[in-house]
Amino acid sequence: MLKINPESELKIAATDISSVYDRYAGMLLGFISQIIKNKEQAEEKMITIFSELGKAVYVNHSARAEDIRINSWNDLRVFALNFLPAQNSSTLPTASPVNGKLTELQQQVFNIAYYQKRSINEIAAQLNQTEDSIRKALREAFAVMKGNREN
Repeated sequence: MLKINPESELKIAATDISSVYDRYAGMLLGFISQIIKNKEQAEEKMITIFSELGKAVYVNHSARAEDIRINSWNDLRVFALNFLPAQNSSTLPTASPVNGKLTELQQQVFNIAYYQKRSINEIAAQLNQTEDSIRKALREAFAVMKGNREN
């Protein structure tokens, strides 16, 4: 069976939307389903995301096609986040194997950094904490997750 590495590079052109769909639609639907629990609504949102991706590629194809590139699954996920309902850190999917080992702050910081792609200073402002405390919490969260993986 052919295995596809979700992080392998795939440059998008106007004719490649179907390739992106074939490669990532299943993963995208799973990701959307974590945020939108209703299956029909999740499928509709996935169609909307691919439609918007097609429009963005078509509009930018002649002038700035390099601006609309999906180089990995993560790029598509970030693009899709623009079309999904805003989530607060408590309703985002979490790294379940380590949930009990992370403090509330560590879990919040990790979820915001990973799922919302926020910078340290944005997280600090959102949580009304210092940047140093956010860095420390994120560093500790990674240490806990790394330790959990090695067990």
